[in-house]
Amino acid sequence: MKWHIPFITEDFNKVLPYMNWSIYASIVANILYIFFNQKVVRLGTMPVINILSFLSIYMLFKVFPFDFKSVGLGILNQIGKILLGLVVVGVIIGIIVDWYKLIRDY
Repeated sequence: MKWHIPFITEDFNKVLPYMNWSIYASIVANILYIFFNQKVVRLGTMPVINILSFLSIYMLFKVFPFDFKSVGLGILNQIGKILLGLVVVGVIIGIIVDWYKLIRDY
C-alpha cells in the first residue's frame, strides 16, 4: 500500500483491519440508535464499541506504524507512543465505566 506519506510505514497494514472493525461497529451502532430506544441500545453497544476501539488503539501502540525520523522529527516517535499509551488507559477506564452502567441500569 503506497500512501505517499513518508512517516507511515508498511506496518500500518497490520493495524488497518482492527481500525476498520471499530469503524464498522460504530456505524452499525449508530444505525441501531436511529431505529431503537437509544438508551437501551447504547448501554448494550458502547462496551462492544469501546472494546473494539481498545483493540485498534492497542494495535497502533504495539505495532506503531509510524517513523517520524524519516521527516526529521524523531522525538515524535516517543511522544506518540506515550500518547497512545495514555489513550489505551483512557479507553480501558471507559470500558469499565460502560460495563458498570450496563450492570447498574439493567
